[in-house]
Amino acid sequence: LDYKTGEITWPDGLLDSRFKENRARLEELFRRHVGYGVPRANVAREIARNVDKWGRAMRNEVSSMPREEYLAAQKFLLGLKYGAASLVVTAS
Repeated sequence: LDYKTGEITWPDGLLDSRFKENRARLEELFRRHVGYGVPRANVAREIARNVDKWGRAMRNEVSSMPREEYLAAQKFLLGLKYGAASLVVTAS
């Protein structure tokens, strides 16, 4: 995650076409979060909701992904969630 532009470099496990809408939504939220001056708490909460929703949906996909890839994807998503929250704290 580029904290200046909001650009996200996705790990392989999240590049699958079935996650295209999830990626697009989070990319838009991060652009809004970092692109308009001070990061806003409401956008960070929306990012957290989307990450949580995606993480729950991925549990249904666990059997179709290698274990390491699944764990790395979940870890990456949590990093996005906490990264967004930390930007609000830092900006305050």
